[in-house]
Amino acid sequence: MIFIRLFLLFFLALLGFLFANALYIHHPQQSDWYQILIYTLLAIGLYSSTYQIEKVRDRAQVLQILQVIVFGVLLKVILIGGLLFLLSKKPIFLLLGVVVAQIDPLSVAALMGKSKMSSKARTLLAFWSSFDDPVTVILSLFILQFATKLDDQTGNLLVSSGLLGQQLLLVAWNFVFAAMIYLIWKGTYRYPAFQYVWVVFSIIFAIYAQLMLGIALIGLFLRPAFGKFIDYLSNGSLAIATFLLGMLMVNGWQLLDGLWVALAAIFAQIIVVLLLTRRMDKMDRVYLAFGQQNGITAIILALTFETTFPGIIAITAPAIFIINLIHLMANSLLDKRMEKNQRYLSS
Repeated sequence: MIFIRLFLLFFLALLGFLFANALYIHHPQQSDWYQILIYTLLAIGLYSSTYQIEKVRDRAQVLQILQVIVFGVLLKVILIGGLLFLLSKKPIFLLLGVVVAQIDPLSVAALMGKSKMSSKARTLLAFWSSFDDPVTVILSLFILQFATKLDDQTGNLLVSSGLLGQQLLLVAWNFVFAAMIYLIWKGTYRYPAFQYVWVVFSIIFAIYAQLMLGIALIGLFLRPAFGKFIDYLSNGSLAIATFLLGMLMVNGWQLLDGLWVALAAIFAQIIVVLLLTRRMDKMDRVYLAFGQQNGITAIILALTFETTFPGIIAITAPAIFIINLIHLMANSLLDKRMEKNQRYLSS
């Protein structure tokens, strides 16, 4: 099964690369359709991820979730960006620490049903991947300011209090959006048909207004019965995201830098999990330690930083591919280990 997944990963990325080459699409990220499509996939991933989260009633688990969302993301950014910057002395790696620190919700949603983690660990990973966006966005403003001060070529870009205020206001609007949908849902939950209407409306509006945190919150309560459709939607979206990733490589890629970024991201994930999940089951901790996945969220951040630091996409694209490759291989080996242990215990 692992070979089939690896083949599909390679095939879809290669197909995207060949498609962009054949149609002479040299800068796909500059196209309106590309921007709309990646935000559509992100919205689907966020909703699918939180839709599948089980209700959390344990106060200790809630505190642990908050820890990994806030301190986990912060620590990963420092570890990835700081380590790579110290080794290379290149300011661009400070930003790459922000770009790959997140765990991609679309990847998590697509693989959630196949995971052999406990429900507690799946819930933690789903929350982690769905709600680390606001922390990363705010961090990115300060790190972008610091990185541009260090880089003689980009000049001095100051992050004003006005820009920070705009980002905080955007976060607030996400909560307002989710609250409005919640009130509508409470008033119409007795009519199942309306549930599907509000899901479609919420996703479309979230894409239009770029309220990604809002759609993640909505997935926690607006949950009409989708059956297997939600799995098919997540897997299909992940396939399209891999194709789009291949398209980004049309102008070349920096494979060695991408490899270092990927290894630093996985190393940071392992360290953070070991520090913040000490009370969890041993196998769950191992699964979470190799739970780093990247995709649409990393692409969006890379596109944002590309105007200030040209070349960041050429590093990010292969880094995402390598991270997901290692994730698949590591989790496949862990699954085999779990199956072997279960057979041993049952015999």
